[in-house]
Amino acid sequence: MKKVGIFKKGEMCLDEILEEIRKNPQIKNAGAIGAFIGIVRGTSPKGEKVKFLEYETYRNVAIKQLERIRDELIEKYKLVDLMFYHVAGCVEVGEDILYLVAAAEHRKEVFAALQEAMDRLKKEVAIWKKEVTDKGAYWVSEKKRK
Repeated sequence: MKKVGIFKKGEMCLDEILEEIRKNPQIKNAGAIGAFIGIVRGTSPKGEKVKFLEYETYRNVAIKQLERIRDELIEKYKLVDLMFYHVAGCVEVGEDILYLVAAAEHRKEVFAALQEAMDRLKKEVAIWKKEVTDKGAYWVSEKKRK
């Protein structure tokens, strides 16, 4: 299993990722494994009822960006492992969008790495989100403008 990926709904599950991270020979040095699961919220920031989200990506570019972020965070936080998986396509309310799993010697590094990984993913990775609500559809942007 690759350490980062873009997947279609239903192709990936948290159990598989946890099983894979535990196979890392360095897991014996870890005292914590933490996971973040992003799911589709039922109400938009504008208060509209969300029907579904649609994610588009430049898959090869996004994977390279995820790999770069992964490598940088492993070094910065001295992680045993870090895995990123994001969905592409349509996802309905309550369904999983994203899995981030980190392993480190201590929980402090795990929590910090998960937070930064999520923040950087939203700002740096070639993944775009369209929110479809009961009042229409629009693209949501959290990327920094250059």
